[in-house]
Amino acid sequence: MVKKPDMFLSVGWKNGCARFLLTVLLLVGQTHCLFAGPKQKWVAFDLSLGAGYSTLGYHVQSADMFTANATGSWGMRAGVGVSYFLSDYFGMGIGASLTRFGGGMSLKGSMVWEGVTDTDGERYDHLLQINRWRETQQQLFLAPNLTLQSAFPVGNVRMLLRLGAEYAFSLQASYRGYGELTHTGYYHFGNLTLHDIDKYGFYTTDRFQPSGELDADVQQVSVIGAVGVGIPMAKKIELSIAVEAAYAVWSSAAPSAGGQNPIGFHENVSSQGGQDYHYFIPDYVSLTTTSLVNGKIRPFYIGLQVGLRFCILQRKRYPCMCFDPSVL
Repeated sequence: MVKKPDMFLSVGWKNGCARFLLTVLLLVGQTHCLFAGPKQKWVAFDLSLGAGYSTLGYHVQSADMFTANATGSWGMRAGVGVSYFLSDYFGMGIGASLTRFGGGMSLKGSMVWEGVTDTDGERYDHLLQINRWRETQQQLFLAPNLTLQSAFPVGNVRMLLRLGAEYAFSLQASYRGYGELTHTGYYHFGNLTLHDIDKYGFYTTDRFQPSGELDADVQQVSVIGAVGVGIPMAKKIELSIAVEAAYAVWSSAAPSAGGQNPIGFHENVSSQGGQDYHYFIPDYVSLTTTSLVNGKIRPFYIGLQVGLRFCILQRKRYPCMCFDPSVL
C-alpha cells in the first residue's frame, strides 16, 4: 500500500514539532541550571600598599598669647588578607593592616617671663617670640580586621567593594617640632629692648628641633572601607586599584587628648656653648599634652591603594545534565 503525500507531510510536521519542543525544553532547562545551579565559590589572597592624607582627629583652641591650628600630614597603609567568596560576587575576609596616621599643629605667639635676672644681676622681662612653629605627630597601628566584600564584573574589569572594622594596637607614637624662635629682653629702667646679644641669651634660632615619644598604650576601633577596580594581569592574578579610608570611632584614650602641661620652650643650649643662661624656661613638651588640644584623638586616613589579588576557584562550574542533547 502506497502512502499518500499528505501522510508524509503529517509525519514530518509532527517530527519537526517534537524536535522544536525538545529544543525549547533544553534551552529552558539550561537557563534554569544557569541561575538555579550551584554558585561559584572562590578564595582570594590580597597584598596591598597605599599612601594618602591623614589627621589625628583632635581639635585645637587658641590661647591668650597663642594662635593654634590643627594640620594634616601624610599617611600610609599596608595590608594582607584572605577572602572567601560564598557566591560569584559576595564574600567575607580577614586580614591585618599596618597604618601610619600623621597629624600636627601650627603655632604662632609669644611667651613672657617677667622680673627675671640676667647674668649681670639686672632685672628685666624675657620675651620669646614663636614664628612659624610646627609640630608633627605620628602614630603607628597594627590591626586585625574583618570585612564584607563584593566583586562585580564590569566589562573587562571587576568592581571591588569592601566594608568592615578593625581593632588596632599602637606600636609607636612620636612627635617632632621645628620653627623659628626669637629671644629678646625688655629693661624697664631704660625702656630698652635688647636683641641679638648672645652673651645675654638674646638671639634668633631655627636649630631648636625637639622630639620625643608619645603615649603608645592606645587601642582603637576603626571603620574601614574601599572602592576600586580589579584588572586581570595573568591567570588567577588581578591588579587592584582602590580608594581606601579608615576612621577611628572609638579609642581607649578616654580623656581629652590635651592636658594641663604648660606650653614650654627652652633655648638651644648647644648654640650658646653649653651654658644655659635662662634655666627658668620650661622644657619643651608635645603640644598634644597641653591645653591647646581639647578633643579626643581619633585618627582618619584616606588614600590610594594598589594591590595584587591571587584567586583560587574552590570548584569548577559544571554543566547541568537535565537533558541529554544526543537525543535530538
